[in-house]
Amino acid sequence: MRRLAQHCLLALTATLVAACSSTKVYTTVDPDADFSRYATFGFHEKLGTDSEDYRSLATRFLQEATARELEARGYTRSDTPDLLVNFRLHTQQKLETTAAPSAGYYGYRGYAGYGTWGGYGGFETTVDEYTEGTLNIDLVDRERNQLVWEGTVVTRVTNSMREEMQEHLDKAVTGAFEKYPFTAAR
Repeated sequence: MRRLAQHCLLALTATLVAACSSTKVYTTVDPDADFSRYATFGFHEKLGTDSEDYRSLATRFLQEATARELEARGYTRSDTPDLLVNFRLHTQQKLETTAAPSAGYYGYRGYAGYGTWGGYGGFETTVDEYTEGTLNIDLVDRERNQLVWEGTVVTRVTNSMREEMQEHLDKAVTGAFEKYPFTAAR
């Protein structure tokens, strides 16, 4: 019975670790914003994903994906937009520790049907270092110069994401806009 409890705890720990490493999407809406009056969008003159001297590939990929999402909701691109779009990308090194029950010092006894000896068991701790990436997509009321919607996507950055940046940024933008409940004004 004790061994079954250890296996259940180990499975629960693994599930929680997997859940913690998945992508999370958060959105914030200005309660005072009147989304029924917004019909057009454009991009901020100096985007947070650009360097001082040039436009980055990340910016281009984010602009393409965001334009697609906003146009699908009826917005049109304009030189004098109702909404200005801006982006920020941030990465941070993180450490994650997990503790799981160990098999015990005499764990081989469990295979003989005796179970492990109490007092010898314990927890095995693992430490995982990883990079966490955060993408913020801001929609700003140009007239009031006020943030009215922000989509935030947080995920563990993998080598695949670095190698296939366009695909992964596209998925992040799509995930953020899945939580955008508005359509363009008519």
